[in-house]
Amino acid sequence: MNYRAVNRIWQSATLFLAPPLIVLLIWFRPAMDLYQWLLCLHLPLLMLHEAEEYVLAPTGFKEFFNLKTPFGSKTDPDFPLDDAYVFQVNILIAYPIVILGAILAGVAPWLGFSMIWFELIINNATHTILFQASIIPSPTSATKCVVRPSWPDRIRAGSPDYAGTASSWTGR
Repeated sequence: MNYRAVNRIWQSATLFLAPPLIVLLIWFRPAMDLYQWLLCLHLPLLMLHEAEEYVLAPTGFKEFFNLKTPFGSKTDPDFPLDDAYVFQVNILIAYPIVILGAILAGVAPWLGFSMIWFELIINNATHTILFQASIIPSPTSATKCVVRPSWPDRIRAGSPDYAGTASSWTGR
């Protein structure tokens, strides 16, 4: 299977599927229990996160992790994380857990909430705390814009040096 091509399709599709899903969920909100609605809302929010991570970012999370973090190879954009890993983690693990968690909210509320806890602890910790040591912003830097507000302006301005240096982040 050509994981790179398959990943590009689902990663791009998330950008177009999430907004209508949000509208539908808002429309059906009165008919749903609040907890189930929030777990359903988790799916389009995850899709937007994936779009940010893989489509809208200058480099995808996989390349960022492999080339810019202490855990990567620094030279190979496909090691240790590769396209098959991205597919398996997102399509075979994350999406099914989020969908099943929303469907089974009344029966197994822990299932949907387990993915939320995973994202809060693992995903957010790595994206906002662990990668803060890197001067290059991670692909999911939307949360880091609060910490380093000059980053989005550098992207919008088309700065070729969007990552900047330590001094360019502080403006000194």
